[in-house]
Amino acid sequence: MLETALNYPAGWVGGTLGVYNALEQAIRRTAGPLPAQLDLSGLAPGIYAVEVQAGAGRLTQRLVV
Repeated sequence: MLETALNYPAGWVGGTLGVYNALEQAIRRTAGPLPAQLDLSGLAPGIYAVEVQAGAGRLTQRLVV
């Protein structure tokens, strides 16, 4: 299994996490407790955006698979 570690700002324990392709289409989306690891199985090589929302906070980072 191919995974990557996720780090969040202090206090972010629950929210939504989305993985988007270059066309801004949602590839994966979860809500609830934020995971410490993101499973990359099934993702084709490429560049993705990972967006995390928790309360009023939002964080978007680029992910290269």
